[in-house]
Amino acid sequence: KQFEHTEWNTRFGSELGTNKTDFKNYDNNKGVIGNPHKFDELQTSASYHYIVQHISLHNKWFLDAALSLQTQQLSWETTQPLTEKGTRNFKTQWLPQIGMSYKLNATWSIRGKIAKGISAPTTEEVRSSNQEIQNNLNAESGWNKEIGVRKQFRGHSLEITAFDYHLKDAIVRRQDENGNDYFINAGGTNQKGLEISIESKRFQINNFIINGINFLLTGHIYDFKYEAYQVGSTSFSNNQLPGISKFSVQGMINFRMFNKIDFSYSNYFNSNSFLNDANTVKETGYVIGNVNVGTDVIIKNSRLNLYLGINNVYNAKYSAGYDLNAFGNRFYNPAPNTNLFFGMKFQL
Repeated sequence: KQFEHTEWNTRFGSELGTNKTDFKNYDNNKGVIGNPHKFDELQTSASYHYIVQHISLHNKWFLDAALSLQTQQLSWETTQPLTEKGTRNFKTQWLPQIGMSYKLNATWSIRGKIAKGISAPTTEEVRSSNQEIQNNLNAESGWNKEIGVRKQFRGHSLEITAFDYHLKDAIVRRQDENGNDYFINAGGTNQKGLEISIESKRFQINNFIINGINFLLTGHIYDFKYEAYQVGSTSFSNNQLPGISKFSVQGMINFRMFNKIDFSYSNYFNSNSFLNDANTVKETGYVIGNVNVGTDVIIKNSRLNLYLGINNVYNAKYSAGYDLNAFGNRFYNPAPNTNLFFGMKFQL
């Protein structure tokens, strides 16, 4: 609905979905299927109903308010080695949220948001690699509050966002003595953070070798802690969440050379982070450098893109994915050392 200085937009709807997954585990006899272990069938059904109201006032104030209702049901049936079945109905959740932004002038804007969210356990979390049905998992839910500012000027952009997120029933991965994953609810978490992004426009340079340059810089400062988490007689409250670094920064600079070659050089720094809930094992910080070179070749009305790159130019030793809370402190999955790649893409 369009008024003289105000625009109203109302959207409402429903989403319904169902998913069925079969799990069958056997002995592995050098790649040949052996004796059966465990057969499970999982089915999830979910519904999501929402109404969203958007209001724009004088093209300066922008308000979004929403209310949604979410339901989810999980059912399973085991046929090997025993026969059993069950159903789990997750708590029906009302999810409100409200957000507002204001254009201070042509280049500056400020925004804020308060919202409740929910995330039910995934199929892989309910029936993980330990072949057990985790039917006691609760859905994660929490409130997020955030505020941010954005500056756009002459093709450049600057954005800063601060948030405070309180999560209940956080789902945490663990490993048993055989290296199989399983998941538990870990009480509450308090996640506070600051994120920043700076991006430049392409600077044109009147030079035979370098014709243009632009850069990108992003980073975060996080303080993610358990609020109330206890396993047996051991309390992990106020410990840092494993796998989350407190500080990271990534920078990239891109050159346009000889009017046909794009050269980019990027670096990513990740600070220390803990690898278990007890905060007794720590990953050391690392820097990853990457170089990419690409060019386009025009062949009549077609385009051939050639590219070449070097990953991990400093040959850093790091892991692209730790096994958090691994049994026997087997956390480490080594990432590749310095490696080279090249390729081509042809467009008609």
